[in-house]
Amino acid sequence: MAIRESKLNQAIAAELRAERAAANVSQQQITEVTGISRSTLRRTLAGEVEVSATDLVMVASALSVDAPLLLGRAITRAGGEEAAVSDARASFGGRDSSGDELSVKRQQKAAADMTVEELEGQRSAATKDPELDTDEPDLP
Repeated sequence: MAIRESKLNQAIAAELRAERAAANVSQQQITEVTGISRSTLRRTLAGEVEVSATDLVMVASALSVDAPLLLGRAITRAGGEEAAVSDARASFGGRDSSGDELSVKRQQKAAADMTVEELEGQRSAATKDPELDTDEPDLP
């Protein structure tokens, strides 16, 4: 699924278009305030490109709209948070959570968050340096 087909991206674009129309603000006025190029803004409002968080905040501010509120409405428009996440995974070639590597990693605890019993069950958890991803040397 391409970016432009993402329900969430389309919903964000629709919310931005609705707010622009309600505020009676031209694309030129938005580009002057935000510094976003006219072609990027046009493609963003058409849902042809992914809306970055920075662009969303800047355009919302130019329209005098609270960005989190606008994003919340877009998520609702896209079918809710669960539907938006599922759609986003599909847009970027992701897999469902049962086979998703990221989901597995999220379920794994960091050594600092484990109890002593959990650490004992993880042989290398206490000796791994998470920043270097290597075993720490044995102390004399």
